[in-house]
Amino acid sequence: VSKQEIQCAFIAQPGQDPQAIADSIAAEMRAALDTAGCRTVQCRAFAVAALEKHPRSGKTERYIPLYEDYTV
Repeated sequence: VSKQEIQCAFIAQPGQDPQAIADSIAAEMRAALDTAGCRTVQCRAFAVAALEKHPRSGKTERYIPLYEDYTV
């Protein structure tokens, strides 16, 4: 990964279309980057069979987007 690229790996659930999910995630990342003025940053999303765990903590990194209408 270069300093000008973000990636999103995900696991598709059975019955889901991995390419459709990847396209949707990539489109959302692109829109957010463009809005932030980061038009030269590349982005891509891709399905994987498993997510790697952090070497020290043993945890899987997980990011959940919070939308403007999100309330606790």
